[in-house]
Amino acid sequence: MLNPLERQSSRQWAIVLTITALLAGAGIGYVDSRPTWDDTGITVMALALTALAFSLARPRQWWLWSVLVGVGTPAFAVLSGGSPGTSIALVVALLGGRIGALAGTGFRTAMR
Repeated sequence: MLNPLERQSSRQWAIVLTITALLAGAGIGYVDSRPTWDDTGITVMALALTALAFSLARPRQWWLWSVLVGVGTPAFAVLSGGSPGTSIALVVALLGGRIGALAGTGFRTAMR
């Protein structure tokens, strides 16, 4: 059980991670929405690896990190008049996030 100071620190850490994940996803979405950017492979890897990294830090909330990272790409696409087909970015982020969560949970279990 966490004492009140550890609980407060944990909440602050969660807020920092949430804001950072959202900004990272928005950054990836912004770059992907630029007319001169035409490299889907790099965007896919950036989404998957970013969601994986956040999920390693907090495996229980892997789905939250994946959504926060993945929502930026379709949001920018729709706002700029592009195709909503970029919502596949959410699937890529969810896959990366789940892999990160499994690795993070396995790592924590192995370290006990």
